[in-house]
Amino acid sequence: MNLMLSVVLIAVFILVPLFLGLGKSGGFAYSSGANGTASFNFLLFQFIFYQTLGPIFLVGMLILLVIEIVIRAGDSKYGSSLLFNSPGDPPAPKIKYFFGWKGVTKLLLISIIIFSLLGMYAAYSNIAFTDVIVLQQFSSTDSLVFSGSLIPAIENLGAFFFFGLFLLFLRVIARKVKMSHEAFTVISVVAAIILFSLYGVILHQLVYAGNETAILSVLAFWGIMGIISVLSGSFIPGWILHIMNNLYLGLDKLYPVDSIIAITIVIDVVLIILYLLLFVRGKKR
Repeated sequence: MNLMLSVVLIAVFILVPLFLGLGKSGGFAYSSGANGTASFNFLLFQFIFYQTLGPIFLVGMLILLVIEIVIRAGDSKYGSSLLFNSPGDPPAPKIKYFFGWKGVTKLLLISIIIFSLLGMYAAYSNIAFTDVIVLQQFSSTDSLVFSGSLIPAIENLGAFFFFGLFLLFLRVIARKVKMSHEAFTVISVVAAIILFSLYGVILHQLVYAGNETAILSVLAFWGIMGIISVLSGSFIPGWILHIMNNLYLGLDKLYPVDSIIAITIVIDVVLIILYLLLFVRGKKR
């Protein structure tokens, strides 16, 4: 399942922004020089920068995962995952409801429903954890799709790689000192809050330097993401949270709040019906 999630992420953070950048709304080349050649903009630099980091973080995650499996596969006390796509594997709680492919689908649908509703509320209440920039080279919709497919996945992969390194060393120490499962779980949760928050602040220091309110918002946002990631044992909820945060901040700048609320309610009703048909009605039968 880790490899399949990796394939999905690659398709999202490489193919989607690539197609938009090369094929729509001007994209990477938005003007022509005196000799007729294209003049490239910051958008292309952003794409190359993130595309360089994304595969590095992803490969690093997979290498750490292999190391964990080799060291102690199937460790019921401390686990052997990096919480990338392993619900129920320590330090994540053993919630069988989210095991297997059906569990992944449930987690995805639930995450979209919950975080879209929170995003809608944030737009309505004018609450924001972070900010987003509407890219002038794109149409409004294309700008949101480009940023939403590129930035959240790669930034979150960096956080998971950072936390994965810590988790690898924590398990080595835990096995050596025979740490209790409870202590291991508590340390993992606290460390996730601290490391995710630290990572998020460092990542946004250049953008929000000198703005203490924005930095505190980033700190809280990434801390929450750390908690969600450890408790779910999955990359998916934090990724969806990040996407929805950026999406609704962008929508709030571009469209009337009433339209955002109406569209969100319609989409969530459809997703709830889909969830009931797939997992509640089928289970009763």
